[in-house]
Amino acid sequence: MAGDLSASWLIVANMLRARMNLSLAKMRMCTSVMRVATLITCAICATALWQTALPLSGPIAFPFSETYYARAAAAPVAADKIAWAKKAVNAAPRRAENWLLLAYAYQSADNTLSPRAVDALRQSYSVAPFSPDAHDGRLQAVFSNWGALPADIRRMAIREANLYTTREAGLAFMKRLAPTLHDTNAKFAANLIIRARESRKEADWALNQANINN
Repeated sequence: MAGDLSASWLIVANMLRARMNLSLAKMRMCTSVMRVATLITCAICATALWQTALPLSGPIAFPFSETYYARAAAAPVAADKIAWAKKAVNAAPRRAENWLLLAYAYQSADNTLSPRAVDALRQSYSVAPFSPDAHDGRLQAVFSNWGALPADIRRMAIREANLYTTREAGLAFMKRLAPTLHDTNAKFAANLIIRARESRKEADWALNQANINN
């Protein structure tokens, strides 16, 4: 009887030991998997940071529009500029600055404000008519090519400039832009926007003074 009990306890002990060994093996495997996953995550993050910090020389492992934009802007060859700009547009089609860069690339390749350049410029307004990242470059492009652009784009530029000049930075930009314009109508439109905003500022100041005095 005692022998049977001893044998039973031995069997139970061996079963428990086997289960413990299996659990330890599973834990070691899980730990190894977690280590590998951590290393892979670190490698991905490092590559992403490298690509972001060095968009012109780092590896392109992720479809970041900022990387494509930087390479398009720096490309010395028009065909390469267009190719990179298209990648930027495909990566982030809702960013007006990507479409604006594509318009510049087309204009550079065609040596004129070609229909495809105009279409890309129009698309920049379509996706983000008041994008703060596009204000300066887009208004520069439109007012500098005023006579070559269709009326719908000129109207959108006027609306953008009217909104932009509500900020001091926008008003300062338009004041710098206006004297550089050669097209009479463009210069007239720019100066009219400036005067309208300054008149509004004067009216707001007078109204505030009246409220203070009362």
